[in-house]
Amino acid sequence: MIYTITLNPCIDYFITVDQELIDTEVNRSSHDFFKIGGKGINVSNILDELEIESKAIILIGGFTGKYILESLESKHYLKPVPVYVPDNNRINVKITNIDKTWCINGKGPSANSTTMQEIINNLEKICENDIVMICGSLMKNITFSDLFLLVNYIKSKKSKVILDIEELTKKEYKKMTPFLIKPNLYELAKISERDIDMTNIDEVIDEVLDLGVENILVSLGKNGGIFANKQIKIRLTHPEINAVNKVGSGDAMLAAFVGKFVETNDWSEAVKWAGAAGFTAVTTFEQIKLSDVKQNLRHMKVLKY
Repeated sequence: MIYTITLNPCIDYFITVDQELIDTEVNRSSHDFFKIGGKGINVSNILDELEIESKAIILIGGFTGKYILESLESKHYLKPVPVYVPDNNRINVKITNIDKTWCINGKGPSANSTTMQEIINNLEKICENDIVMICGSLMKNITFSDLFLLVNYIKSKKSKVILDIEELTKKEYKKMTPFLIKPNLYELAKISERDIDMTNIDEVIDEVLDLGVENILVSLGKNGGIFANKQIKIRLTHPEINAVNKVGSGDAMLAAFVGKFVETNDWSEAVKWAGAAGFTAVTTFEQIKLSDVKQNLRHMKVLKY
């Protein structure tokens, strides 16, 4: 079973304004819609579309939390597991105006003294063949120490830990030694504390693997991606595309990669599916469709080196 843990879920409010923004007058949207979010939820949503089962542990609070749960009721392969916290889950605003995009994230609620133990209680039945993915930002009052205890618990059950959390540094990765991480180029530069381009990226990836990270999947936007561990590196490339949505493509990559690796036990096949899912995600603001991902598979090229 694949588990996802979303420690700071949200509702994303997407607004499109066709006219130039005016700071002293009312601006009116030409299009808007709501979409539930948080990296773990995004991953489980993509897994659901790929017809792969997952359990999504979600910190839920208030009327926004109720909306998040209601939005998951129609899913066939996703089972939400709510852990309740005080106050409302956050609302993030994504504004698209002509050729610019602004993202304003709400601060959200705070975890209470029992939150982490409730998460662990929902993981009591995990076992050696399970994967637990902890994704996204940390809710207020959840510390790196809490995260380390959670990772240690998962490892004690011999399950695999996957981390996709921007705040983590070399120190945390060296302490937690996860099965897989999935940074983008900006996040990889933060981890390595150095500038990165395509001339030195392999060297930086090797440094991260030396911290004890078992596997790494780096999303590179228009340049595709790289998967690596101590035994192999795989480069993913695809044709250029006019991206209309810069939110969620990394989550789509991670979901497809993990889901297809669980199904096939084949790194290269997993990388191809990851690329196709990420490629599809940037073409639409809507939930991606399995049929589109399958169609885009033919555009993905992978090379072991």
